[in-house]
Amino acid sequence: MPGTDGPASDDGNERIAPRSSRSQEPCALANDLTLSNTVARDPFLHRQLSHYRLEERLGVGGMGVLYRATDLNLRRSVAIKLLARHLAADEAAQARFVQEARAASALDHPNIATVYEIDEDGGELFIAMALYDGETLQQRLAKGPLPIDEALDNLRQVARGLEAAHRAGIVHRDVKPANVLRTSGGTVKILDFGVAKLLGESPGQAITQVGQALGTVLYMSPEQLKGQRVDARSDLWSVGVLAYELLAAVSPFQTDSSAATSARIIRDEPPSLRAVPGVPDWLAELVSRLLRKDPAERPQNAGELLKRLDPPASSPLPGTPQRRPEGLAVAKSKRWILTVVGVAVCIAAAAFLYLRLRKPAEPIDSIAVLPFANASNDPDSEYLGEGLSESLSNSLSQLPHLKVKSRDSVSRYKAQPIDAEKVGRELGVRAILTGRVLQRRDTISVGVQLVEVSGGNLIWGEQYNRQLADLVTLQRDLSREISQNLRLRLTSEEKQRLAKLNTDNPEAYQLYLKGLYYHHKVSQGATLKAREYFQQAIDKDPGYALAYAGLALTYVYASGLPPHEAMPKAKAAAGKALQLDDSLAAAHVSMGVVSYLWNWDVVAAEKHFQRAIALSPAYSLAHHDYGGYLGAIGRHEESVAEAKRALELDPVSPFLNAGLALRLYWARRFEEAIEQARKTLELESSFVPARWALAHSYAAKGLYREALAEFEQVPSSPSRSALLGYANARLGERNLALRFLEDLEAASKRDYVPVLSFAVIHVGLGDNDEAFRWLEKSYQERSLGIAFLKVAPIWDPLRSDPRFADLLRRIGLSP
Repeated sequence: MPGTDGPASDDGNERIAPRSSRSQEPCALANDLTLSNTVARDPFLHRQLSHYRLEERLGVGGMGVLYRATDLNLRRSVAIKLLARHLAADEAAQARFVQEARAASALDHPNIATVYEIDEDGGELFIAMALYDGETLQQRLAKGPLPIDEALDNLRQVARGLEAAHRAGIVHRDVKPANVLRTSGGTVKILDFGVAKLLGESPGQAITQVGQALGTVLYMSPEQLKGQRVDARSDLWSVGVLAYELLAAVSPFQTDSSAATSARIIRDEPPSLRAVPGVPDWLAELVSRLLRKDPAERPQNAGELLKRLDPPASSPLPGTPQRRPEGLAVAKSKRWILTVVGVAVCIAAAAFLYLRLRKPAEPIDSIAVLPFANASNDPDSEYLGEGLSESLSNSLSQLPHLKVKSRDSVSRYKAQPIDAEKVGRELGVRAILTGRVLQRRDTISVGVQLVEVSGGNLIWGEQYNRQLADLVTLQRDLSREISQNLRLRLTSEEKQRLAKLNTDNPEAYQLYLKGLYYHHKVSQGATLKAREYFQQAIDKDPGYALAYAGLALTYVYASGLPPHEAMPKAKAAAGKALQLDDSLAAAHVSMGVVSYLWNWDVVAAEKHFQRAIALSPAYSLAHHDYGGYLGAIGRHEESVAEAKRALELDPVSPFLNAGLALRLYWARRFEEAIEQARKTLELESSFVPARWALAHSYAAKGLYREALAEFEQVPSSPSRSALLGYANARLGERNLALRFLEDLEAASKRDYVPVLSFAVIHVGLGDNDEAFRWLEKSYQERSLGIAFLKVAPIWDPLRSDPRFADLLRRIGLSP
């Protein structure tokens, strides 16, 4: 749920809040090259190597860096692949680099990228290659599956190139979309012979490092993965994987880890391409033959494959005019019709029995939507992946029987290789959704994969290619597809919830996604940006309830404003959201928080929290904040129970773990609070709310030096100064405590300082009258921390004074 780390509350009890296209270019890509963001700092730019001047950095891969360069002798543009600096002293890497150049330069064929020379200058080893204008098949696949004729044309040219390589005794061993480029003139070029081998090498040389990169493992043949001898038929396997992707736009074997992918390649048969609309049976069968585990069962050479890539006369490509055979006997026609009808009846009967007798697949009741990767290499597009994934999470969390992990739990997996089984165990879910987003001007490509944690099986994968203006409907379609593939049995009302468009304005939706993105960044400036984007979304669509709910959160959590400015705005935004849509659980949570922290209306607060939980039982933040409310009014058993319920839903969330520690502290279960705070810090050592809970628990036990050590580790704030002053006062360091008081007074002349902070130091000094004077000011100011006056142990020295009971009565917290 949106939110950021908030400032410490003025009573010394931390108010825990949730945390938070390039144009097409000429290229001669090496293995898995990606655009770099460090171009400005590249020491090789504009440098001359031999007779080549490096003009532009095109990308970087595992072995080298690729540049556009000028051949100063021939006055032509070339591509220079420079061996990576960290491999300069690696003899094996150098040998492989040289092997790539020699292997490719030995092949003079229209479908193989041309290598001009390999050279060394000043200790820098490089390859000079032809520079082509076009795109790789990997880039082409980002737009979706290829039409049959286009796919076949690419495959035929790849087969011709491989036929030439194999004839020269060279096996490529890394055929994949990133290593196949189609020029603007339509010629296919096979790139990157960096892992090529000469036929006749020993088996021990067959693989360099299995599993080193998932993108390579995906295209390795079973024999290659096993370290056995490879030959031309191994390349044909890779062509089979390539063909599958070109026709279906999904990988036949991909999982979220190298180990699981390798196991699937060695063990499992991929789904038949017959299920893909438009793919003829003969082509589906050919791809199936290419993917046989036993090399002897595949086409035996590229020439044989080339012949099979022409459709049989009896099975032309879709759209090809067919000649109707003439002179068929009527009797033969009738027999054929009867046969077809008989087969159809048998199939229908079998299907009926299967559907009646089969056991329904069990629904998947928990999911983590991981942050979608930004494939655009454009930081300005970062918000799309993160915002879309969270928007999906929020949509799915409306379903009462589906547990959806919070952003707080999944954010640590951003930009990491994903092992579905490992992540699933850590998060306690049965399915993982991953995705990647690619924006090109006004178009967007979103690839998603739904993986079942048990066994790492791919449940569903899809590639969506839409206009950016269709982003709103894309989220709806994704939510529906995910729920269907989780096998959820939804009521008509739940289906309507998923199908509901919160706005039909695409600009408003994009602004909302930007608001979500910035709201999770832990900084005051980011919170202000989030507020601006939510307000801009509202300006575009005044009826956008979700944008009002987001705006409310920017005032409830880490607003950076005094309470008398922030809380009325939070209340107004949440109220408007509920006026537009009373089914928004997030808006009810915001209203609940405002009700007890600012309005001191505990009855209204409880109604809003209970309504939020009824709307979304698996919404962990609702349970967390309801537990905070229950703790503040002294219902500690229920408070701890709600905090534990939130953790059951989201066990690895540092935010929720710290919340439980604070609830235990209020319940005066200090040893348990200390243990829980330490457990939270094991999850994230720098998580400030856990430090607060630990320090407060130490102080409540009289361990002021231990408390002081923890307070000193949190960021500077008025609350930190107050608590440092309090702990020093308790240790008898009165002069130090008074100095912290002076610091607060000086700070209050520059910025807002909660007046409750002064009361904290005075109670530590034993100056009870002064403490009450500042508490009265806090009451007049409506300091947020005063809502915890009833339960915070720090106020224990004042509890026997009648003035304390009177204060509790006035804020609706009478014993």
